[in-house]
Amino acid sequence: MEVFASLAGFLGMSYPGTLLLAHAGPHPGPALVIRFQYGSRDLSRVLELEDRIWHALARAGAGEYGGKEAAPDGSEVCLHLYGRDADQLFRAIEPIMEDVPFLREAEVKKRTGPASGRKPGGDDA
Repeated sequence: MEVFASLAGFLGMSYPGTLLLAHAGPHPGPALVIRFQYGSRDLSRVLELEDRIWHALARAGAGEYGGKEAAPDGSEVCLHLYGRDADQLFRAIEPIMEDVPFLREAEVKKRTGPASGRKPGGDDA
């Protein structure tokens, strides 16, 4: 069943009874996790958002888009971004977050240090 859920997540589709993981897994460095309420099984707007984020990160040279997790009912989505500097990642996508209505109330968690432990003064994502 995990294979079907992974494939469905990769294709941006939902798979009943699981939280879809559509990213490669933990990244060792700084990261942003953006969690927001979405409210639809139609993930087409999220797919468009992913494309915008990917292009913004590439233009800024800020890092990479690592993928998404989506609740099967579309109620909630998490986006994962990775780079050398979490603040730079945020600056690169901030205009998108202000422009996309369902992102305006998003929770953004920033990890400033390595994934394996907490860096003093930083949040783990």
